[in-house]
Amino acid sequence: MFLVGTIIKSVGKLGVKATVQIWARSWKQTRSLFRYSGVARPYQHLHHPLKQRYFADSSFGRFIFNQPFMVKDLRPGGYQYRGQMFSMHGWHQLLDGRIVHGYSMNGAERLWHGTTDFQKAAAISGIGAASRLIHELGDD
Repeated sequence: MFLVGTIIKSVGKLGVKATVQIWARSWKQTRSLFRYSGVARPYQHLHHPLKQRYFADSSFGRFIFNQPFMVKDLRPGGYQYRGQMFSMHGWHQLLDGRIVHGYSMNGAERLWHGTTDFQKAAAISGIGAASRLIHELGDD
């Protein structure tokens, strides 16, 4: 029985590792996927809302952070913020927390403007599920 359990665990770990390796994309692969699918042009900026500096070199980090639903495409043209117009490059700098022409975004603004629609929907869905659970627990 011990041997069977060990084999099942090994096969399971191998399957997870293989899945991560298959879906782990380098930034270059993700960028070309966006270009060939028509989502982003070659000069267009793409923004990682969640910083990947701690996981960037691992397969798991590439698996999580370089998925298309984790990257926000910044449209070319102007962005208006507090009455000031910003280029795509300037807007990207603001989203990264830098000061541009004396302007900077606070954390809530960076979170709202820098996250993808998928990430916003997932957060709202999670909040809804948690509030529903709290409400159901309170009825007992």
